[in-house]
Amino acid sequence: RNCAASDPVAYSLALRLLVAILSLPRLRMGLRAELGAFYPLLVLRCLEQQQPEQANVQAALGALQGLLVEPQLLVDLYVNFDCDLQASNLYERTVQVLSKLAHSYDADSDASKGGKAGPEAAATAAGIRKEALQCCLQVIAAVESWAKPIKDAALRASEADIGPSRPSQGPNFSSLPSMDRERDSSSNSLSSSTSNSAKGLSEAERLAAAKNTKELMAKGVNLFNTKGALKGVEFLMSQGLLESSPAAVASFLRNQHDQLDKTQLGELLGHHEDFAIAVMHAWIDSEPSMSSQAIDQALRRMLGGFRLPGEAQKIDRIMEKFAERYCKDNPGRFANADAAYVLSFAVIMLNTDAHNPLAERRLGKADFVAMNHQQTEEGLMVPVLPVAQLEDIYDRVVRDEIMVRGEISNRDFASSRTSTRNRLAAAMGWTSLLQPFKNLAGNNSSSRGGGKDMQAHRRYLQEMAEREVVRAAASGNVWCSASHPEHVRPMLQVGGPLLLQALSAAFTAAQDAASAAPLLAGLLQLAKLSGLLGLDRQCEACVGALAARCGVFDPASMGSPAESKQLAALQALLGLTAGPEAGFLGSSWVIILRCVSALDALKQELTRPLPVPTAPASKDASTSNPFSRMFQSMFGTGSVSSSSPTSPAGSGGGSGAAGTAVPRMSLPAGVDVSGKCRTAC
Repeated sequence: RNCAASDPVAYSLALRLLVAILSLPRLRMGLRAELGAFYPLLVLRCLEQQQPEQANVQAALGALQGLLVEPQLLVDLYVNFDCDLQASNLYERTVQVLSKLAHSYDADSDASKGGKAGPEAAATAAGIRKEALQCCLQVIAAVESWAKPIKDAALRASEADIGPSRPSQGPNFSSLPSMDRERDSSSNSLSSSTSNSAKGLSEAERLAAAKNTKELMAKGVNLFNTKGALKGVEFLMSQGLLESSPAAVASFLRNQHDQLDKTQLGELLGHHEDFAIAVMHAWIDSEPSMSSQAIDQALRRMLGGFRLPGEAQKIDRIMEKFAERYCKDNPGRFANADAAYVLSFAVIMLNTDAHNPLAERRLGKADFVAMNHQQTEEGLMVPVLPVAQLEDIYDRVVRDEIMVRGEISNRDFASSRTSTRNRLAAAMGWTSLLQPFKNLAGNNSSSRGGGKDMQAHRRYLQEMAEREVVRAAASGNVWCSASHPEHVRPMLQVGGPLLLQALSAAFTAAQDAASAAPLLAGLLQLAKLSGLLGLDRQCEACVGALAARCGVFDPASMGSPAESKQLAALQALLGLTAGPEAGFLGSSWVIILRCVSALDALKQELTRPLPVPTAPASKDASTSNPFSRMFQSMFGTGSVSSSSPTSPAGSGGGSGAAGTAVPRMSLPAGVDVSGKCRTAC
C-alpha cells in the first residue's frame, strides 16, 4: 500500500524500513525475493517516472545515499539480480536512473503537473541533480573499494618488474582471496538454468556466464518484441538458449511471458508456418485443465495470455485447436469439436462487437443464439448448447470484456476519467499505451477525487509485487553474498558509460574549478579503474573526456572561470602519467600524447616573436653596416627599422657611413607573451 502512498511522510517511512532491512545482512539473508520486488517498487519506481514528485525523488535519493555507503550491498545487488535470469537488473537500473537525474532533471517536470514553478522549484531541481551526482560518485567509490585487492596485486606485480597481466578480457586474479567467508555454492545457486553448466567454475566465472546468458536472452526478447516473434525465436535458437522443438519454444514463451509483447505472441501463435502451428498446438495443450469450465470462461483464461491477431485465418486456426482441447477436457459437452469451434468463434465476434464504440448496430441476444446453431444428420438446425446457456454466455461477455491480463487493471484505473476518446483507443488496441505504473503512479489521486483510482492502483502494484516475488523465488530465496573482487569488471562495463556521461555533463555545467574538483576526481577514478581492469575502450573514453575539457585545442579567455576549469582538467590529465597506474592506460596514451603535442604547439605559438613591418633601408646601409647584416640574418630582410633619420654622411651615399642608425625590434601594444606562456604551461 505504501508503494502507492500519496503522503510523502508515509513513503519516506516505507523507504527507511526498506533501507534498514537491506543494511542488515541477517535480515536480508532470507528475503531475496521480497527485496527484489520492493526495491524497484519503492526506490526505482518514482525515480524512473517521466513526471516524478520532487519530494519522493529526494526521499529515494536519500535512501540510495544510505545504501551506497556499503560496497558489499552494491555488489550483492548485481550478483543477486543482474546475474539472475529470472530477476530484474537492479544494479543497472539504479545506475541508469542516477545518470539520467544527474544531468537531465529539471523543474519543468514538476511544474507541468501543477507544481510550483519559479526559483524555489529550480533550486530544488538543482539539489536533486547534486544528490544524484553524489550517488554516482558513491557508486564509483564503492566499485574502487571492492577492486582494491586487484589494484594491490597489480601494483605489486608492476613494482617487481613483472608487468601486470592485461589481456583483452581483463586481468585474471583467480588466486586472490575472497573478501568474505567461503560459501556453499549449492545453497546459494542463482539460477537452476545455469547451475549445471557452471560446475567447476569459480564464483566470478559462473556469474559472468550467467550474466552473458541473460544479456543474450534480453537481446532475443527485444528482437521478439520489436522485429518479429520468429526473428527473436530464431536468434535464441542460434545462440543455443532455446531448443528447436515446439514444446521447448512453447515452454519458453510461458516462462518469459511477462517480458514478451502480447501482440507479437499472438501473431506467432496464429502464423501459417508448420513450426509456428506446432508451437501454437503445444501452447494450448499446456494450458491448465478446462474441465468443468464454461467455454467462454476457458476462452477468457487462454486469451488472457496473448492478444488475438487481426486476420480471420489466424483466429480460425487458434479457435480450431482450442475447440479440440476443450472437447477433450469436457467429453459430451458438445456433439463434436465443430460445434465448440462455432461457439468459440461466435464469442470472439460478440466480444469485438459489444465493446467496440464504433459499432453502429449491436449484436442482440437473439442474433447470438441464432448464429450458434448446427445442422444435424437429419437436416435439422439445433443450438450447439441449450438456449439458456447461450444466453448466459452472451450476458457474461457483454458485461465483462475478454482482455489480455494486465489491461483489466488499466481499464479500472482509468474508469473514472473514461471518455469517448479513451474508448476509441481501447477499441483500436491502444489500451496497452495506458501505463499507470510509469505514467500515472506519481499523480496525486487524492487531490483529484480518485479514491477508486487509488484503490485500483494499489491493487495493480500489489499484483505486480506478488508476480515479482514468485518470479524471484523460482531461482531460490537465499541471498547470495558476493565474495570475489572480479565482479567489478562486469559491473564497470555496465555502469561505466552511464557514470561517464553524468560526470562529463556535470563538469561542463560546473560554474568554476572548485565545484568541478570532485567531478575531476571521479573521472580520474573511473579512468584508472577502467585501465586497471583492462577495459581499454572505456579508459579511452574517460581520458578523452578529460582531454576534450583541458583547453589545449580551444583555450578559454584569460582570467575566466572556464580557463580555471581547463587548467584543472589539464593538470588532472597530466597527473595520470605520473601515478603508479600510468602503466595500465594502454591505448589511452595516444590521447595524452596528442594533448601534450598540442600543448607544446600552443606554447611555441604564444612565445614566438611577432615580426614588425618597417620602412625599407637603403641598399648601401643594409649591406655595409655590420649591425644591419646581423639583424637580417636573425629576422630576415625587412625586419630592420631606423631609430632616427639617416645622418648627413649616410645621405651623401658614402659606402660604410658611420652615421647609419642602429635598428631596434618592437611589438604591438597590449601583447603579453609571458602571461600567455605561463597560462599554457
